[in-house]
Amino acid sequence: MPKTSLDCKPIKDLKTGLPGSEKDPRILENLVNGMNLTTNEKNMWLVPFIKGGKVLISIDFQANVNIAGIISLLYEDNWGL
Repeated sequence: MPKTSLDCKPIKDLKTGLPGSEKDPRILENLVNGMNLTTNEKNMWLVPFIKGGKVLISIDFQANVNIAGIISLLYEDNWGL
């Protein structure tokens, strides 16, 4: 895969958008880390939920590529409930 540039608005991930979460491994770059089928949180991406808010993900492959599809799955951790 060619070098990929990622960005997300309004918040990139917990690490950059939520004080006290600087060591959280669920970063935006995990979307293209090659681990496509996983239940390991270290290979996931997480942003804070903002009611009524939107998340915009930008992916620049920096080359022409063919994409068969993009799948986004909702991950919800309710262990504390």
